[in-house]
Amino acid sequence: MPTDQPPDRPDEQDLALLETLAETGPTTVPQLADRLGDHPATIERRCFALQHDGRIRQCTGGKFILAESDDEPGDVASQVASD
Repeated sequence: MPTDQPPDRPDEQDLALLETLAETGPTTVPQLADRLGDHPATIERRCFALQHDGRIRQCTGGKFILAESDDEPGDVASQVASD
């Protein structure tokens, strides 16, 4: 599926998802969908893509959290800038 954006660069919606996870901590797909105003299927697809890219990980209970990095925890801007 062709896109305008390179696959390793998150778009605005991915950044909103990452920022939400940074603010809330471990969060389920339905909770993310409610907070972001998107359909749960859309959020789940984005979460799996971000998980594949190593930006987030899934933990117990199906909740997603930011993946650990060498940067300060929760610093979404530095995670994106490092790519």
